[in-house]
Amino acid sequence: MPQLDAKALYGCTIHPVIFQYCEMLLNQWHQEGGDDKAMLATESGLLVCSPRAFREAVLERENLEKLLRDYTQQPVQCAVADARVIRAAILTYRTGRPQTEQQAEATDQTHAQQLLSDLVAEGLAKGASDIHLRFSKHFCRTCYRVKGVLVDHHQRNREAMTEAIAAALNTRSHDYNQVFNEQSTDSASLLVPLSRADSQLSEIKVRLQKSPLSDGFAVTLRLLATEVSSALSLESLGFEPDIIKGVDCMLRHNSGLLLVVGPTGQGKTTTLAAIHQRFSEAAKIISLEDPVELKQPHVEQRWIDSTRGEEGFAHAIKIALREDPDVISVSEIRDNSTAAAAIRAALTGHLVTATLHAGDALSALERLRDLGCALEQLLTPGVLRGIIAQRLTYQQGQPTLIAEYVVFDQIARQFALSHDYIGWREHLKRCGWQSLAQRGAAQVIAETPREYYYSDEGPQAK
Repeated sequence: MPQLDAKALYGCTIHPVIFQYCEMLLNQWHQEGGDDKAMLATESGLLVCSPRAFREAVLERENLEKLLRDYTQQPVQCAVADARVIRAAILTYRTGRPQTEQQAEATDQTHAQQLLSDLVAEGLAKGASDIHLRFSKHFCRTCYRVKGVLVDHHQRNREAMTEAIAAALNTRSHDYNQVFNEQSTDSASLLVPLSRADSQLSEIKVRLQKSPLSDGFAVTLRLLATEVSSALSLESLGFEPDIIKGVDCMLRHNSGLLLVVGPTGQGKTTTLAAIHQRFSEAAKIISLEDPVELKQPHVEQRWIDSTRGEEGFAHAIKIALREDPDVISVSEIRDNSTAAAAIRAALTGHLVTATLHAGDALSALERLRDLGCALEQLLTPGVLRGIIAQRLTYQQGQPTLIAEYVVFDQIARQFALSHDYIGWREHLKRCGWQSLAQRGAAQVIAETPREYYYSDEGPQAK
């Protein structure tokens, strides 16, 4: 029996009477929790069932076969397809049919929400980190970011996919309070429900970013874990022992700034959560986030609307300082006011962790300068204590973390203040330090022994 995909069913023609029966079954099974059951019959005499519907819904299948034979006056051919694919085809057909206002109101919301759930469940099944949707004038093209590569490009019904995004923003987001507009730039957090047949999760958190294009708009959905695993640690993420020792050395201080830097989508937020795990439950950790991506036990997580100017991260840091925290964590330093507030918190004797977009540990200083930070203040002894830079690479299809760590001792501060980054790198290498590029090459070729250790004064040669 042939197995059909979304491309094979896209734009299929369905007899109106047969469609009504297919949609009735779909709604009935959805109410019973059977989201992995679906059937579809086309005017060409093709009967398509999901595997479970083919096995279990024998009576319904026979009824549909009889309807199909009666209307087509030809033999019925059977095929199987994933229930998500069949639902998408049914919704695509339904959006093109005239309906009464009552019919549309009764079915649009449910189908649109189910379409998004199916899309997210498919992404999870593929191991995707992100789902990309590009809405042009006539259709929506979807693809998935899997192991760093965009795969499985499909053309889908534009109207149906637009309904799915609008319905999600209106009903599944706590931080979206606008009227849906294709030509606006929006960010929102969503909680998307999943059926147990698709996943062990009952729901998943999704971060949505929407941006206008010259001929439509684009949407990126980032799939987020909902809760930190008790097994999460720097060790489990793949950090090498020398870096973990450097981080622990820094965390023994009760004040200072620790930065985690790297490009977008390289696991910086997860690393911050793993750093929080290194504190005891007695420590008061206030985490300021936009959005709250990972639910962390024993951490006071607060969603901060970074678009609200004076009431954004900088203001939230000032409030957190009044609440006697042991650690203040900032999900991302994006502007001068946030950077200045984080540095002031470190200057006044607080321990601050934060992420920043930068290529590597040393270039993070230039990034902070671009944000308007004064290096003299940043490099005051006891303020900036360390920077972790990290990236994800893929070896034989598996994600692997590479990272570098720099401690800001007196020598490092001298190099940084004189902007002698070449001399600084040479000094670090003489101490046995390895850059991101060197660590990445070492993973491909062989593990290279490092003859150095970390102390409070930075990397020391043996």
